Amino acid sequence: METTLVVAVSLTNAAILILAANLVWRRRYLLGASSLAGLLFALAEWSFSAGIGYLVTTPLAKVFWAKMSYVGAFSAMPFFLIFSLYFAHQSAWLTPRRLLALWLFPALALGLTWTNEWHSLVWRGYEFDPTNSALVFQYGIVFYIYIAYAYLCAFIAVFVLLKLYRSAVSIYRAQVRLMLLAISVPLISVFIRITGLNPVPGLKITALVLIFPGVLLTWGFLSNRLLDLAPVERSVLIDNLFDGVLVLDVKNRIVDINAPALKMLQLEKAPLGEDVFLALQKCPLLAAILLQKPKSDVSVQLFPDPQQFVEVRMHPLTENGRKVGYLAVLRDITAQKYMERELKDKAYELSLQASTDDLTGIFNRRFANELLNREHNRARRYNLPLSLAVFDVDNFKVYNDTRGHAFGDACLKQVARELKHNLRASDVAARIGGDEFLAIFPNTPVDQAAKAMDRLRRSLAATQIEDVSPEEVRITISCGLTQVLPNEELESVLQRADQLLYRAKELGKDRVVTDLEMEHPKG
Repeated sequence: METTLVVAVSLTNAAILILAANLVWRRRYLLGASSLAGLLFALAEWSFSAGIGYLVTTPLAKVFWAKMSYVGAFSAMPFFLIFSLYFAHQSAWLTPRRLLALWLFPALALGLTWTNEWHSLVWRGYEFDPTNSALVFQYGIVFYIYIAYAYLCAFIAVFVLLKLYRSAVSIYRAQVRLMLLAISVPLISVFIRITGLNPVPGLKITALVLIFPGVLLTWGFLSNRLLDLAPVERSVLIDNLFDGVLVLDVKNRIVDINAPALKMLQLEKAPLGEDVFLALQKCPLLAAILLQKPKSDVSVQLFPDPQQFVEVRMHPLTENGRKVGYLAVLRDITAQKYMERELKDKAYELSLQASTDDLTGIFNRRFANELLNREHNRARRYNLPLSLAVFDVDNFKVYNDTRGHAFGDACLKQVARELKHNLRASDVAARIGGDEFLAIFPNTPVDQAAKAMDRLRRSLAATQIEDVSPEEVRITISCGLTQVLPNEELESVLQRADQLLYRAKELGKDRVVTDLEMEHPKG
């Protein structure tokens, strides 16, 4: 090959690579762009020095430019490895200490190259080939050690890229193929050179083909958005999900688990290959659900203290129409559960406030009417007895006017307390206005209800109103009690109870009067 053509190709390659490196450097804010720019600059320097080495005529000058070409040659493969790690989102491996170790041998080899005249470790000697104006070197041990080092860097880069290729989606695999093709060209040319298969002795075939990896990587950077649209490995995606992910095989063994799932399940390490029930002994309910393979979402409590809840969603995994396992997605719904509980408690509190009398703490008139309607309908449907009593505090207005509202409030609270103590859990007590109260007795005939009301009357009469008056004061009640007749409307029942209450007042108060004309006088 004519020297002029070799020089022209080498210098043209260098110019194109410098332009490409400049374009990439302008976007150095992208992850990995600086290492790609460094690689392109190294390839440009390598190609430029090789071209000038052909152009000069004296052996001493050719040796100088051969040494200069080693600056780019020894830097190219470390730059490519760094770029590959950035591209595959494995840059965490590139700690300062590891970067120092990565560049230590190239720097040492370059230093030995420039001092080769003292030790002959890089090349033992050279011969001048006048046919192509090139030096033919007899390489030493350091050169071959560096070749092994460069191939080791290439092997690691290829391994990282192939691993990424397996886990990347199709849109990104073309980028990985482009990078593998880019690295294969110089590796093949170096192999041809060091094995003696070079058709033209002394011809730096690698420097001539450097345009191919440079153009391929630059084209990928500009056209395929090689860094701003870099692939993300699926394992990285899964580990960065908020949800926990478990993969089970058909034998219910855990074959994959992501970092959020390990944290949720309080596992120190991934129990890969273990039976799901044995691996999740801390969460037996979850393990049971995973074994059942539910078709719909299921909520389960993982731990009692502190309480933690997850929603489990399972999907079958198939390959070529054959079921190969299950994907379980665990979503932490602890906050949602606490919010639901808080809303439920708040709703109950509001409901209680809406149905309860503020002063006495027993039901109010509105809620008592709802309960009375409900019990009335039930009594009609099942032909059950239903009794109700309307009563008030005797002389309450006098007490309120002479002793004050505090005493009146204390009287009403005392009535409410005695109602709770003397009525059954199934009975209903309510304050329906002022000093007037209502008692509902479901499934109770009037004679039994009369005994309960008389017990209440006697209990109140025997109890002193405390903490509001230095004098001993006891209160009495007058009560009208009636039983609902078949098919009778509630309005007429309440009217009859009111009439019986007035009758009790007329008879001297402190008594229970029923619609059976039964009186329970003082005693």
